[in-house]
Amino acid sequence: MPATSWWSPRIIPVGLAKQYVYCPVIPWIIQTTGYREPPTPSMETGKLDAAFKESIARRLGLPKPWRIEIELQDGKLGLRGMVDIVAGQSPFKVVEVKRYYRRSGRERHFRAQLMVYALLVSRTLGPVDEAILVLGGKTSVYTVTREDLRSAEQIVEETRRILTREEPPKPFASEAKCNYCWYRRFCPSLM
Repeated sequence: MPATSWWSPRIIPVGLAKQYVYCPVIPWIIQTTGYREPPTPSMETGKLDAAFKESIARRLGLPKPWRIEIELQDGKLGLRGMVDIVAGQSPFKVVEVKRYYRRSGRERHFRAQLMVYALLVSRTLGPVDEAILVLGGKTSVYTVTREDLRSAEQIVEETRRILTREEPPKPFASEAKCNYCWYRRFCPSLM
């Protein structure tokens, strides 16, 4: 029987969908054990306040109004999250900001998180035409397509499915990811 958790199985946070894309075992461990990775020093220094996010919106020349750290929930989809920046009016621009750059190929889960946020915004506020990922000094702009939103919805559903399983899923991770992962001490695939 899964441990009591910090989320409702009916409404999952976007962060678990991001973790699912990184490695599906992580959200399963969180749900099954209740363990959550404590903030690392890089997580602590990577926290961004609303003023910094507003400076990013200004630097990017995003249309106003800017909604900074807007919390959204879609009960029908069963998803909630806090979007860093939603800019303009319909169609909206959605921005996810991370303080640190990741080497190419190591940001896939952040792009997935961004698209899940775009899905959440499109379901609660209205159409989204652009999704922008800011990783340190690198900015990537994506045109949001119907296919992107369908893929994001599939990630949400797959995450929800993983969270209700008794048996752990197979990990996506590579050996390098596993060696770095805080959850490896609880990972059934490494035991």
